[in-house]
Amino acid sequence: MPPAALDALKAEGIDCIYVQDDTRGINVFPVAGNYAEGMKVRVHGGVTYYCGEIELNLSSDYNGSIEIISDDIT
Repeated sequence: MPPAALDALKAEGIDCIYVQDDTRGINVFPVAGNYAEGMKVRVHGGVTYYCGEIELNLSSDYNGSIEIISDDIT
């Protein structure tokens, strides 16, 4: 799967981000780290549901990970 771009900044106290590619986006949870809008990332996790929304769960239960592919956010 190609890298996705961060679409929204991580809000203070919120451990999720939204990522998207050319076709669609998804909420990614839980996320720790310094990420900025426009970074290219690759995420791996399990598909879960929260309050009717589909999310990608990066917890250790799903062997989740997030990798920064490019932080060139020009």
